[in-house]
Amino acid sequence: MTKLSNVEQGQTVRVVSIEESNVGRRLVEMGVYPGRSISMVRRAPFSDPIEYAVGEACLSLRESEADLVYVEDV
Repeated sequence: MTKLSNVEQGQTVRVVSIEESNVGRRLVEMGVYPGRSISMVRRAPFSDPIEYAVGEACLSLRESEADLVYVEDV
């Protein structure tokens, strides 16, 4: 298990858990929840934000937000 912020470009992972916080609740509302598959699309030049593909949508998260999500390889 690792943090979403550690996922490499093109890698697909499955969400295991999300830390309890206001940001964590917002992530669930945006479709990031346990069991969901997520792919890392690309990183900004200074590594923040990071773009992820979540279902049909693309989501840009700060590294600190992605650190709240724990994932495992698919």
